Amino acid sequence: MKTIMKSISFIFIIIIAYSCEKTIQFNAQQIKPKIVVNGFVSPHRGILLKVEKSRSILDQDDYFEAISNAKVLLYENDVLVKQLKYKSVIDTFRKQLDYDVEKKIPFENGHYSDNSVQIKPGATYKLEISKEGFDPVWCETTVPKPVDISDFTVDYKEGIKQEYAPKYMIDMKLKIKDIAADENFYSLNVQVQYGIELGYLRLPGYGYGGYGNYGSGNPGGDSGEQPEFSKTDTIVEKYSEFMGQWFSPDPIFASGDAMDAFDNYIYSNGLFTDELINGKDYLLSFGEHGNYTVHKDVGEFIRVNITLDNLTKELYLYYRSREEHSYAKDDPFAEPVPVYSNVVGGLGIFGSESTSFIQGIFGDYPVTGKTYIDENTYRELRNSQYY
Repeated sequence: MKTIMKSISFIFIIIIAYSCEKTIQFNAQQIKPKIVVNGFVSPHRGILLKVEKSRSILDQDDYFEAISNAKVLLYENDVLVKQLKYKSVIDTFRKQLDYDVEKKIPFENGHYSDNSVQIKPGATYKLEISKEGFDPVWCETTVPKPVDISDFTVDYKEGIKQEYAPKYMIDMKLKIKDIAADENFYSLNVQVQYGIELGYLRLPGYGYGGYGNYGSGNPGGDSGEQPEFSKTDTIVEKYSEFMGQWFSPDPIFASGDAMDAFDNYIYSNGLFTDELINGKDYLLSFGEHGNYTVHKDVGEFIRVNITLDNLTKELYLYYRSREEHSYAKDDPFAEPVPVYSNVVGGLGIFGSESTSFIQGIFGDYPVTGKTYIDENTYRELRNSQYY
């Protein structure tokens, strides 16, 4: 009897639960689109600004359409500086359909960027944006001061052995003078360029981009005897294929970055704060993998360009949340990560940065009697009958 009563109760609960369900019709067309702002101001780059229309979550097209001819007012310390003008750009979105059919969709991809306005560190810039059919929005940012950087050194040494070739490491150090009075947020960017003797790139069986097998100097990857080559007076300036993929053992980069299980170095996205170094002169240590044997005796070199951006907090939070959102969006087990926004009445980011620059050289550059050519010139030379 108890079993029968339990079964009846279970069926009754299911009927009640099912009867409580209510189907709600969702109409994406009823959702009013918002103004989306993506922009920042910088003393050395002026104003970079895009104003776009938000998309429905059900929209399958992977592009955002610019809002043309909006009223965009720029204020400096609450004084109107100018009305930013729209610059139209027509782009094309290519949508892949069934049966290998490609549909081309033209869309407006313009911007309101302006490099004629002198952006001043310490000044507060405000945007007021309005357009018929949208709720007006506003946002503001205060430009941080540039940070002093110095004592940048570049060394190149053999590191971890690979199966087929020695692996080199570009070892870099940079001194930062943190501003004690401010809460600072940084982005470190590393651009590596190799100067390679044209004679090595001409060796038979050695493809464009290095000295054969990982640049060891011979096909077997042994770092011993180098193959014969015809020395020239030309150095090809080639950017590293590992651009931006630098790493560091420094704990200052640990927050939010992934630790590599092999060498215990942190492969960084370049974002960090002054939480551990507030007001200090701090020596950063970082590096990048290299696969080239640098022959300094024939004029080869490594040139490293460093930019250190001092970001506003809102721009830092935007970059951090955007990266975390990118990691989580395709993971069904991860919690959704909203992207940070400081646009009142709309969506997006309006921040600012001040940039410091420094350059370091391993080897000698420039060398008297050497001709330096870029990659594009080398490609033309390689494809010509004179190569």
